[in-house]
Amino acid sequence: MGNGGGELRGRASGSAELGGGRNIILELLLAYFWMATANATELVHLTHDGNFQLDTVARVVRCRVVGGGDASAEEEGATTTLSVEITLDVTTMHPRGGGQPSDVGTITSGEVVAGNVGPDAIVATIRDVTIDRSTGVVVHAGVVVVPRDASFLADAYSSPDEVTLPWLFPPGSNVVVRVDPDRRLLNSECHTAGHVVDAAMARCDASLSPVKGYHFADGPYVEYDGKIDARERDAFLVVLRAAFQVRGRNRAFSSPPNLPAGGYLPNVLPRDPSFLNRGVFVRQQKNAPVRPLSRPKILNAKSNIYIKELIDDDMPTEIRSLPSYEAGALCDRPASDNDDDDGTIVRVVKVAGRHTPCGGTHVRSTGELRGRGWCVRGLKCKGGRVRVRYGPAEG
Repeated sequence: MGNGGGELRGRASGSAELGGGRNIILELLLAYFWMATANATELVHLTHDGNFQLDTVARVVRCRVVGGGDASAEEEGATTTLSVEITLDVTTMHPRGGGQPSDVGTITSGEVVAGNVGPDAIVATIRDVTIDRSTGVVVHAGVVVVPRDASFLADAYSSPDEVTLPWLFPPGSNVVVRVDPDRRLLNSECHTAGHVVDAAMARCDASLSPVKGYHFADGPYVEYDGKIDARERDAFLVVLRAAFQVRGRNRAFSSPPNLPAGGYLPNVLPRDPSFLNRGVFVRQQKNAPVRPLSRPKILNAKSNIYIKELIDDDMPTEIRSLPSYEAGALCDRPASDNDDDDGTIVRVVKVAGRHTPCGGTHVRSTGELRGRGWCVRGLKCKGGRVRVRYGPAEG
């Protein structure tokens, strides 16, 4: 540790003793004890019930100041903002990873009674949550707004070394972790919708294998190995989007259309998915001959019909943790990074009837995707990959 960090720690000790007579040596020993005995952070969301739990009482393992405002530039008596990184023994926040963004929320210090904190509590606004995959330790990064005279800011930011303040989320103290419910719901819907896209593709016997899922609200997609001929993509999208007009499999179906020679695909496709097995014809250019759609187009049209059905069927989400050999036998697409026989515990999520290894958060059932009108937006084909874009209804 550099001199700046040591100087700050010395200043902190003197000031804290004047302010409250704390035993700084004991607090530092506690800090080192918690750091030395730190285990993997317990992730509440990994269980079925925990997936829907937004708050919990936790114990601080470590808190460090990593940046903040320049105290000399602030007016006397004003507040200042500290950037902090907090490690806890347990958290309800989902760390960024697995194709899903992190949760955001708050960590609140102070006396905890039945999940509530006192009026003098310090609140950290958490903006990002990450996990060290090698240790399982989760770090909550955020900011704390405190009175200027409550901290030792003159030297707090002069060194990149770790800075700890004994009064700020001390090791061993209790805190309340609260997840922002709106952000969690959006993230969960987005992740579940991605699983529904994949389930629909599998239901219609698509041969494309998923290789990546990006479940961020700024442009989610599921990516597959495979190709769709460039000459067929426009027609592919026509069928794909038109299929989303289907209202669900419980509605009355109409017969497939009889397309005239040289005719175009109708604006509204028949509601009977079976027509896809009997051939659909489309003309791509004004004077081009009519030709049947390729199998990938037919499969993806069926896929979109099935997506609507899967959502309307309101299929419940199931979450289980199983040994890898059981998960491998149960999952439709086992995790590629797990040995089926090594006994490693694998979290298995069942969405839209399909079991998949997954560490993300999900909504309770596919029916909860109706509200935002999740749907397929389009596709992109490049480098032997097919990217199916999806998202909430626009407008």
